[in-house]
Amino acid sequence: MSSGRPEVNALIELAIFGGESYPSRVEDVNGDRLTVAAPLNLLIGDLPELGRKVTVRWPAGPRGRYALPAKVVELHHEQVATWDVEISGEAEIEQNRRFVRGGGGEQLRVRRNLVPDDPWVDSIVVDISERSIRGRFRDPAIRAGDPVEATFVLDDEVIEVTGSVLRVIDQPEPHISDVVLIFEPDEAQATAIRRYVMRQQLLARARAAND
Repeated sequence: MSSGRPEVNALIELAIFGGESYPSRVEDVNGDRLTVAAPLNLLIGDLPELGRKVTVRWPAGPRGRYALPAKVVELHHEQVATWDVEISGEAEIEQNRRFVRGGGGEQLRVRRNLVPDDPWVDSIVVDISERSIRGRFRDPAIRAGDPVEATFVLDDEVIEVTGSVLRVIDQPEPHISDVVLIFEPDEAQATAIRRYVMRQQLLARARAAND
C-alpha cells in the first residue's frame, strides 16, 4: 500500500460530518478518484450531499494512520452501493495518541448545521480535549452524526469550531444528556486548548494537595 493513497481492496475508514467514521473498502482507483463501498451502517437519510468533504483513513503501521482529504463527487445506487470520492490534498500521518482531557464548567454554545435557522443551544462543558468536547444539555434535539457548530470560552479566549456529534449519552437525571462533539481545530486552536487543559490539570493537582 502506497503512502499517497490506499490501493484497491484496502480496508479504510470514511470520516464524514467532520469526524464520525464508518468502515469501508476501496473498490477502484482511477487517478485522483477513489470508488469506495458505501458504509453499510449509514442510514439512507444520512447520505452525504455531493461536494461533502470527507477524510479517508487507513493504517500507517505503528506510527498511526494516513489521513487523506477528499470530497464526494458521485453516489452509485446499484446492487452494491458505492461512492466516488475525489482526492483534494496530500495524505498525512495522524499519530496514535490519546488527547489529554480536562476542564469543566466552561460556557458552551452549540447549533446543528442542518437548516439555516437551527437555533443555538446553551450548555456547559463537562470536559474537553484537542479534538472533542463533552457538554451537558437539557432535552437536546440532536443525534449522533449531526453536523454542528460550537463556541466555547477558555479563560478570555473564544474558540469557534465545526464538527459533528459523536454520541449522545442519557444521564440519570431526567431530560439531561451529555453530548460528545468531535472537531478538527486549526493549530492555534489546538495549542490554546492544550495549554488550557494542562493549566486546569495543574490547578486541580494544586487544590488536591492543599485539601
